[in-house]
Amino acid sequence: MSVPTTQPASPIDAIAPEELARLRAAARLARAEYAHKPTWEEVVGPEGVKNAAPFYFELLAGVAQLKTARQALGLSLADVAAKGDVSADELERLEAGRLVNPSWQLLGRYAVAVGRTLRLAAEPDQS
Repeated sequence: MSVPTTQPASPIDAIAPEELARLRAAARLARAEYAHKPTWEEVVGPEGVKNAAPFYFELLAGVAQLKTARQALGLSLADVAAKGDVSADELERLEAGRLVNPSWQLLGRYAVAVGRTLRLAAEPDQS
């Protein structure tokens, strides 16, 4: 005759109450520690901002031009994603400024999908 075994209703039920309390306290501390999401300026520091800002703003301007072209064509992000064989989520993050280091492939496919051409220029320093 076999003895029936009882399994916990959930994986949490298998953890001793003291250990569960310790883990929950550690999770609360971690959430509190990482509650502040630093800006990119805080992450790269003043020197990084000085060096990266011009390029970042150029990127934002180029993405805004692609978005304007997309909207002028009446295309949704899903339309562009299908046309360019890219992720609609990635395009949404790009347009929202949350994808700060996109690949040239992504930018190029987006541009082609909306009938644009990307150009990279190395111009003389104005300083």
